[in-house]
Amino acid sequence: MTRVADPEVEAALELARAALHRMGVSGPEQAAVLLGLRRRAYGRIQPATAPTED
Repeated sequence: MTRVADPEVEAALELARAALHRMGVSGPEQAAVLLGLRRRAYGRIQPATAPTED
């Protein structure tokens, strides 16, 4: 399964990051907020697993 980023979502996230920066929100807090927004938009990302050979 391949995940593809949605350009509209990513643009909205960048606008949110810029707004948080202008409001003086720290870098780590910005990252945490953006992670939450990404999870809401895309769902939780599961780590890739290697295919098993049967």
